[in-house]
Amino acid sequence: MDVFELRNRLVEDYGSYVQSFIRIKDPRIEDKVRRNLEDIPPS
Repeated sequence: MDVFELRNRLVEDYGSYVQSFIRIKDPRIEDKVRRNLEDIPPS
């Protein structure tokens, strides 16, 4: 088991989990937020 790959997977899974709770009603703001979240580099 590669612990670094496990860490990366956990970070990615947790990020997806947290983003699933984001509910923005204004489509323009939602688009901006989604694009910014995509631009965050993996840690």
